Amino acid sequence: MGISKQIIGGISLMLVSFLWSCDDPDAYKGPDGKESGKIIYQKECLQCHGERGDDGNGGAANLQNSLLTEDEMKDAVKKGRGEMRAVSHLNEEQVQLVIDYVRNELKKKD
Repeated sequence: MGISKQIIGGISLMLVSFLWSCDDPDAYKGPDGKESGKIIYQKECLQCHGERGDDGNGGAANLQNSLLTEDEMKDAVKKGRGEMRAVSHLNEEQVQLVIDYVRNELKKKD
């Protein structure tokens, strides 16, 4: 069995993103100098979940339809979930920023 180019590309993007973000203390800051959940999402989550959270690359969950509680989302980010890798280099504030972005900007409103 061969590994598809899409999977290899996704893994490469995750590795580059991880290495880059760990070395740059300003990696998640916007033009205003503040860390942004959107920027964290773009650097850490977009490659699998997609721009709107509904792409599902590599088996990634559709974040727009997620029924996870906030605590479950935090746990998924910190420890991983299913095929999702842990994003353990994020601090508590960064985890909260990205969860707030997902919950307030990506999830479908009723």
